Amino acid sequence: MDKTPLQECPEKTALQKHCEFFDQDKDGTIMPWETYKGFRDLGFGFITSTLSAFVINLFLSYPTQDSKIPNPLLPIYIKNVHRGKHTSDSDTYNTDGTINPKKFEQFQKLIRECTNGKDVITTLSETLKLSELFRQGFDPVGGTASKGEWVFLWLANDYKLDAKDIQASYDGTLFEIIAKRRADEKKK
Repeated sequence: MDKTPLQECPEKTALQKHCEFFDQDKDGTIMPWETYKGFRDLGFGFITSTLSAFVINLFLSYPTQDSKIPNPLLPIYIKNVHRGKHTSDSDTYNTDGTINPKKFEQFQKLIRECTNGKDVITTLSETLKLSELFRQGFDPVGGTASKGEWVFLWLANDYKLDAKDIQASYDGTLFEIIAKRRADEKKK
């Protein structure tokens, strides 16, 4: 199996940091069982975590590989995760996986647009409305992926999203915060 440790990347991009949470053994490769564990750590149930792991690894494995021959184990290679960028996303990540700072400035405005002037998204319909703002024409695959990402983020973050939460999701810190909160809740 072609594994290249993420630590060998001189400087990680924001997209790599965003994905790093799911790399449970920190070897630079996200296997389906690691995606599953990450979703469980975020508070999702068995079925949601299993389906998410399969779908995410199925769609991101091949584009992130260096080989032309698909790997049946469906690894996602973090060093190449920028190749898995889909259409109808927010364009916050540039094509190389770095962050476009101008997009962050727009999130507060977009949140207010989706919530009739509030600073936080608190309903499913507001979350779907936000994802719809990024849809690019007739794009069933990218549009569905975008909706799924926003809904999962909203669900994992206890049914709320504000500009700070969104920024933390893009820079890779929100998943760690949520997982710690879930682990603390289990201890009680």
